[in-house]
Order: sequence, then structure tokens, then C-alpha cells
Amino acid sequence: MDVRHFPNWLDAFTELYSNVKAPDCYKYWTAMSALAGAVERKVWWTNGTFWWYPNLYVFLVGERSSGKSTIAGKALDMLWEVPEFELAPTQMNEAS
Repeated sequence: MDVRHFPNWLDAFTELYSNVKAPDCYKYWTAMSALAGAVERKVWWTNGTFWWYPNLYVFLVGERSSGKSTIAGKALDMLWEVPEFELAPTQMNEAS
């Protein structure tokens, strides 16, 4: 049974947030990061010797006001809606 809602989720994410002022490469890598985070360690592949998991460390590097925080916030909002998905706190304590 195929339960896909989109032929390509990465393209769908980019299209959904096409009105957000951020370069498409930020949207693509934010979507990749969100997807890897959402599947956690429930998805893997193996070559018979090693198990590979989609762990990603994505850094959006660019000028101020280029949309890095905006698009990352959209992905986090989407992840917060996933039931039984826990995210680490965004800050450990208040600044003094």
C-alpha cells in the first residue's frame, strides 16, 4: 500500500514555503534536516557490514536577514506537530 502524499517531499516542502524569503538551497537543506530528524533511527540501510542511519548536521551559513532562522523555524513548527516526537530544548537557561 502506497501512502505517499507527494511524489517528492523535498520539492513539496520547498513549494509550500515558496513565499518565504530564503534561498532555495536553504529550503532544500532545511527539508533534508527535518526529514532526517523525523525518521530518527527508524530508517536505515546496510551494505551487509555497516548499518547507516540518516544522521545529518546541517548548518545554514549566510548573511544576516537571508532567511536562515525563518525557514528553520518553519521546519521546527512542522516537527512539533508530529505526535510522540520529542525535540531538545532550544535554550538551556535564560541569559543573565
